[in-house]
Amino acid sequence: MTSLSLLSYPVSAEVIPSVTLKEQFDSNIFQEETDEESDFITVIMADLELTRQGNRLDSSIRYEAQMETFLDHKDLNDWNLYQDFDGSLILKWQKGARLELLENLSYTPEQAESLGQSSVGDVLGEGIQTFRYNSVRNVFGIRFLQPVTPIIT
Repeated sequence: MTSLSLLSYPVSAEVIPSVTLKEQFDSNIFQEETDEESDFITVIMADLELTRQGNRLDSSIRYEAQMETFLDHKDLNDWNLYQDFDGSLILKWQKGARLELLENLSYTPEQAESLGQSSVGDVLGEGIQTFRYNSVRNVFGIRFLQPVTPIIT
């Protein structure tokens, strides 16, 4: 942890990278009632988090990306499947009281056509191939916290 001085307020900052590797088996990758095809899927996730803590202000930013590779169905490999950005800003002004500003931005690119098929049991989707286009989701939130001290008698 590194200590910085910003406007005479003590501050600590951290950079936290991480990588996750997962292996999974799917017995029916196309979700078909007949002619089921199975495959092994490797999922790699990379994450980078930056945090800063101070007397009056805490902040954090996290970025996450994920990719999937298929052992037998190489045409389904998706090198840019999911990206996620989280940010928070915490303002502290009284002992224990704080205001949190939360932000989440997610981007999911268009998936391979074969992965967009309707799942088994979807009556409206039988025989119809669905497509999922690029999507961006933005969520903003505000949270106020004020601890309540219990009355001791």
